[in-house]
Amino acid sequence: MANYQNYEQVGRNYDQVGPRSQSQGFSDVEANRLTSLPSQHIGTIKPCSRAKWSREMKVSLIQLLKDHDVPGYRTHNAWSKEAWTSITSQLNTKFGMSFNVNQVKQKEQDLKKAYRNVKDLIAESGFGWDKDRMMVDAPASVWAAFAARKNSKDALQWRDKSFPYYDELALLYEGRYAEGRTRRRMDYYTSRAK
Repeated sequence: MANYQNYEQVGRNYDQVGPRSQSQGFSDVEANRLTSLPSQHIGTIKPCSRAKWSREMKVSLIQLLKDHDVPGYRTHNAWSKEAWTSITSQLNTKFGMSFNVNQVKQKEQDLKKAYRNVKDLIAESGFGWDKDRMMVDAPASVWAAFAARKNSKDALQWRDKSFPYYDELALLYEGRYAEGRTRRRMDYYTSRAK
């Protein structure tokens, strides 16, 4: 429960969609429900093509991924089809949404990519992790030198942005994927064997 409250307090910087959603008075959850309300023209639920995720939904997804991080549902680095079906079903039931498996998988991939970017940034000389604010911490001079050396939008976006899911995602991904310059995916070794 303490982790969830931490997400709520610190996650506001990470999840701001922009002035549009707040100025209109809709939360992410309310906006999602509006896009999946029954259509007056055909009387069916219109699935949202682009899924919008609130902080609560992301926290629930991470918890479901952790719940399914067991043999039978997860191999060394991937969840099974049954796991994805279960996770999607539970998210839809909890939030009254109509996500499909691909939308849920995409959000997991987005979270994994953000986790890797933050982890790689923290590993750079001069950078650290501020556990209280849940964000990458470095002096302005270090950020400037990094920006001059590597013009990476993926990394530079974390300068003033919190990432409250970092610690929880570390539990899911640490040691699960290859690291280093010579990392190879499984398809590399399969094609090499042929």
